[in-house]
Amino acid sequence: SLERGTTIINSTAQLDAYLASYGTKHIAKLSYVLQTNFPNIQPRRIVDWACGQGLGTLALLNTLEYQGGPMNVVLVEPSYPALCRAEYLVRGHAYWSQSELCSLYALNGYFEKSTFRDLTFAGPTIHVFSNILDMESVDLNKTHELIFERFSGPQLFFLISPFISRVRSARLLAFQQRFS
Repeated sequence: SLERGTTIINSTAQLDAYLASYGTKHIAKLSYVLQTNFPNIQPRRIVDWACGQGLGTLALLNTLEYQGGPMNVVLVEPSYPALCRAEYLVRGHAYWSQSELCSLYALNGYFEKSTFRDLTFAGPTIHVFSNILDMESVDLNKTHELIFERFSGPQLFFLISPFISRVRSARLLAFQQRFS
């Protein structure tokens, strides 16, 4: 029922099944990328696009744990059950790691202006796109425009997906080139 992790999850059972089927691989991939390629920046905001259960944000918070300072988090997810779990896990991580969250926005919807309502963000931001940009249903141009409209200041992007095919992987490069 998970369609290899590409469907919108609508139940707690599916959330649990996703973690059981893909969670370990997903976290290992995120941790590897963040530990081996992380630049020396001082971000104050994480935006996790199609955050699912928040695994990208949690991996990034673990990586940034020793840089100190409060963090702002924006979770964007079309699945309401997944978004609720992501928010719960991120708040739990902040509590147990004694990290300070300045703000946590949980935005239920797709990569559209209406999802962000009238919200805009300024300052250093890390964007996490994990396992989403390679999907044909994501409009790369609209996503690029949304970022330029809603975010200002230094922006760092983590574009992460498993290699499935050259065509799907080429979408990550195509998205990156829109910022050149």
